[in-house]
Amino acid sequence: MIFTALSYLLIGALAIMALGALLLPVYVWMLARDKAQAADLANARQLLGADFPS
Repeated sequence: MIFTALSYLLIGALAIMALGALLLPVYVWMLARDKAQAADLANARQLLGADFPS
């Protein structure tokens, strides 16, 4: 019985790690997208000058 519980815990831990590995590219893509949006916003603020509300 203890081995069954340990094997379930091991399978659960492996499943969580696999899910994290699958979601990592999505997280990296979101970070890159946010940086690009921040750069676009900074460029727009520079073009508009002081009239742009912060």
